Amino acid sequence: MGSAPRPAGLPTWGGRYSQQRTRETLARWGHVCHLCRLPGATTADHLIPRSKGGTDDVEANLRPAHYNCNVVRGDTDLAVWFATHRLPRRAPLAPSRDWFTA
Repeated sequence: MGSAPRPAGLPTWGGRYSQQRTRETLARWGHVCHLCRLPGATTADHLIPRSKGGTDDVEANLRPAHYNCNVVRGDTDLAVWFATHRLPRRAPLAPSRDWFTA
């Protein structure tokens, strides 16, 4: 598996450059993964992958993601990702026992 060619005009995604963009992304958008909707995101994921013309713009194209979610998504289009990776549904919470004793 080779790496995608770097888009013209963008620095290589790595090192201090990607660390800074990731810090900016997490500061702007928080630590909830935009792919699975669970807390604990530690990476910046490109909404439009760089290999498909996406930029490194924090406002327009970067969102927080877990490392594993980011790796599994790769450069898959978001519509395809969400069509094949449904978000988990939470089971409804049981009523409190205190609610029954009134």
